[in-house]
Amino acid sequence: RHSVIPDADHPFKAAGPEDQRGGCPGLNIMSNYGYMDRSGVVTAGEIVYVRRSNPQCYLFGTDHTTCLGLY
Repeated sequence: RHSVIPDADHPFKAAGPEDQRGGCPGLNIMSNYGYMDRSGVVTAGEIVYVRRSNPQCYLFGTDHTTCLGLY
């Protein structure tokens, strides 16, 4: 069973003028909802950590998430 996204702890907040967003919609969503740093600037390790600590965020395996982190 998966959690509902968004939840009360992760409300949507649009990117501000100083925030960065890239070409991956999944990573952008995670930043907009605060699962990752809202600035959009994260390391590959942080992306893997988000996936491991919040498996409902991505329905990908760790290998795929690691590839996203390197993208």
